[in-house]
Amino acid sequence: MFSSSLPLPETFIVFDVSGSMAQFREPDTNAVARTFPLPPRPTVLGILAAILGYDRNSYYDDILSPTKCWVHTECLTPYHTVVQKVQRFQNNPDAPINFVTEQFLRPDTDTLRYRFWIGLRDRTIAHKLLNRIHHHQPVYPISLGPAYCLATLHDAVYATAHITQDAGPVWGLVPVDTIQPGSLKLTPSLITLTLPYHFTAQREGTNKRFLYDVYGHAIDAAYTVPRIQLSAVLHHEEVSRCVIFPESAG
Repeated sequence: MFSSSLPLPETFIVFDVSGSMAQFREPDTNAVARTFPLPPRPTVLGILAAILGYDRNSYYDDILSPTKCWVHTECLTPYHTVVQKVQRFQNNPDAPINFVTEQFLRPDTDTLRYRFWIGLRDRTIAHKLLNRIHHHQPVYPISLGPAYCLATLHDAVYATAHITQDAGPVWGLVPVDTIQPGSLKLTPSLITLTLPYHFTAQREGTNKRFLYDVYGHAIDAAYTVPRIQLSAVLHHEEVSRCVIFPESAG
């Protein structure tokens, strides 16, 4: 029997974000600015902050801290990466033209689409977030990474969440340290990602290691923490996911 270190947040919301391109830059790349396949937690918090109108770096340690805001992300559409040179403009007109090589995510279909499941302990913030998404009224424009990767909000709804003891696979990012040794069913599409996880107001960061299936398949293993069953009716369809929130372990 599992016992979570933290109780579930009072309110869960689910919504989609789409765009024609995305870049979630890996911080340790040099010659080519590589991208993660999906937005790390601080990037998602930046999207939430833009919707709600929070100032930069004002929300990491309080309003959207790991104890008050849980985040689960999944990519809904197939994608591929492209590498291209991008010109960086400078304020000095006499400075040489600066080109950098960067990697971007592009959709195999019409658009990239990401789904965010957000758990919030403050119901007032949750209600404000849902209303702003529902009316397509973010305080600031949102993007999938850099400002030029503009994104579109899709309708948000409340979701239900409960701890499940049923055995079975989970979806999306899975913290490596929650997998019981020897229990993982390996597949060729599994990769390990070291992602930014939490920033302080002083921009001091911590990382977490995650397992991720690049084709979006569920990950089958035994886990050391509770799995959360999420459900909602989104875009007139019932959607359900069994996931592990890294914030649940405290």
